Order: sequence, then C-alpha cells, then structure tokens
Amino acid sequence: YFNDGLEWIAVRNTHVIGLQLRRYIDDFDYLKKIPKSLIYLSKLKYLCLSENKLKTVPRSIRYLHNLEELDLSSNELKTVPQFIGNMPSLKKLNLNMNPLESLPDSLFSLSKRAVANKYISEGVSPVEAPVLGLIEMLVEKRLHNYETFLKYYDAKYSDKDYDKLNKYTTYYYYELNKKGNITGIYVHPDGIPDSFTCWHTIVPKQINLLKHLKVNDLIDNE
Repeated sequence: YFNDGLEWIAVRNTHVIGLQLRRYIDDFDYLKKIPKSLIYLSKLKYLCLSENKLKTVPRSIRYLHNLEELDLSSNELKTVPQFIGNMPSLKKLNLNMNPLESLPDSLFSLSKRAVANKYISEGVSPVEAPVLGLIEMLVEKRLHNYETFLKYYDAKYSDKDYDKLNKYTTYYYYELNKKGNITGIYVHPDGIPDSFTCWHTIVPKQINLLKHLKVNDLIDNE
C-alpha cells in the first residue's frame, strides 16, 4: 500500500512501531498521498511524514493512539488540526520548516503535558515553561538555559573550542531571573551550519504569558 514512498520501517513483536514515508527519494516523485491504511498500525509509536509537500495533516493520524513522536517538518502546512494536541500518547511534535500561519490551542496543552516538565526541572516557572515547549515544536531544537550552558562549557573547553561551540550551539537558549521567569529567548537559524535546516513563520500567541521577557530574538523567517 505504501509503494516506493516507504523509506524505512521498524517492527517489534510483529507490530509496526516506526514508519517513515517520504515523497522524494533519489529525486523521484513516488508518494502521491498518505494512505488511509495508517489507521491499522495501532502500535505505531514513531511516524515521519517529512518532505511530503503536505498541505493538510492526514486525518487518519488521529486514530494512532499509541503514537509518541510525529514529524511533520518540511511540508506546506499553514496550520495543524486541533486533534494533534489531544493525541493521548504524543510526546514529541516537529513542525519545523512549514509556512505556519496559526497554531491550535491544543498544542499548548500538549506542551504542558509532554514537554514543559524538562524546562520546569531547570527552574523555569510552570506557567511559562509550556511556551518554551511550543517554540521547541516549531524549531525542532531543545532550548537550553544559557547560564547553565556557560558554566558547563567554560569548565570543559578552552577558549578556542568555546568560540567554535558558541557559533553552532548557543543560538537556541533562554534566560531566567532568580524567580524562574523567562527574561530572554534566542532562536537564530543562522546559528547552525546550514540555515535552511531550521526556519519558522509564526511566534506562539502564548508568548504574552512571559511578562518578564526583555529580549526576544525569536526570529520569523522564510
């Protein structure tokens, strides 16, 4: 059913748990549409639909109740459906490199449930941490606490190494005050060797929850 659009598949105990479907393989246009037969993969945990020129998210995905990771990057999505944020097992969502114009409120709920805790464990306010989770979904990059980053690399690397790491690593981070409020967010696509591997076109509206934000270098670009 998947024809030549099937790039790889992972199987455990006779069940398909991982699947990557890609439209372009070796410059040939194979995959014409995402098959509805996806709904029968009840044990699927990882699904990659990157680079398929999708303009809408296939509705069959909503029935994948065990899905934990969903990669929708590098498509032509202007929005994503509300049901994505309500999928019970979903823990990781990649929306990088889509011309998004809006985000459903359910994605903020998804961030609260599945992403925010790691930022809370780093001292971020529980109210503000889900905003970082939303940004992570958009740029496919884990944001790091800048102060922690400096302490770690200053102790481990020489000045020469640090200059190199600074160029490629410190463009995805946040800053906090002593109360755990976010005071700065930095997301720069030009901070990685190939800037075309990361871009976004929208800033989550929930950024208005960050009352202490002073520096916002969350760049929208095409």
